[in-house]
Amino acid sequence: MAGPQQLLRPEGCLDEVVLHVRPWTDVVDRAGYDPRSPYAEDFWLPVLGPSTLWLLRRFAAGFDYSPDGFDLDLAETARSLGLSDRANRGSPFLRALNRTVGFGMAKLTGPEELAVRRRLPPLGHRQVGHLSPALQERHAAWRASQPVTAGPAESAGIIQRGPARPAAQALGRPSGSPSLDVRLSRHARLSAERPRGFGR
Repeated sequence: MAGPQQLLRPEGCLDEVVLHVRPWTDVVDRAGYDPRSPYAEDFWLPVLGPSTLWLLRRFAAGFDYSPDGFDLDLAETARSLGLSDRANRGSPFLRALNRTVGFGMAKLTGPEELAVRRRLPPLGHRQVGHLSPALQERHAAWRASQPVTAGPAESAGIIQRGPARPAAQALGRPSGSPSLDVRLSRHARLSAERPRGFGR
């Protein structure tokens, strides 16, 4: 299957390049974690990298406004993330976009269409192994603190667990000190401005 970089200009800017983003709904959508959650910030960030996680958060914000999908202006999105809008294959923005596909968070479903997960799954064993020793211990403590519940995720090999917030607090985040993603979510709820990069 073609990667997103094959949809875009190999040179020049991303101006006028628009992808239609639609939700990728499966068992992870019911059992996973919002890209703006403490779980994503604590454990997926070191795996995906900051640009890729921020891009997934932008997708999540787009679904908040348009649950069935939206058009993503790539140049505007790249600039709003503080990345170059150059379309060469080595560009940080295209690498972030390609990493969403490489890590199974998105898939190409048409020549100009991307299906994106609204939620991220728990880290797999191999991904946990790439975390620092301290983060591996924190993840093990998080797993031990979560009640296991039966559900559709179990049949798909994903253990469904409770919300990440209590675990994040138990793992050292001071009570009453919301994480950056929580503060941004509050700001987004208070703002009526349409997210940058969505629509034309």
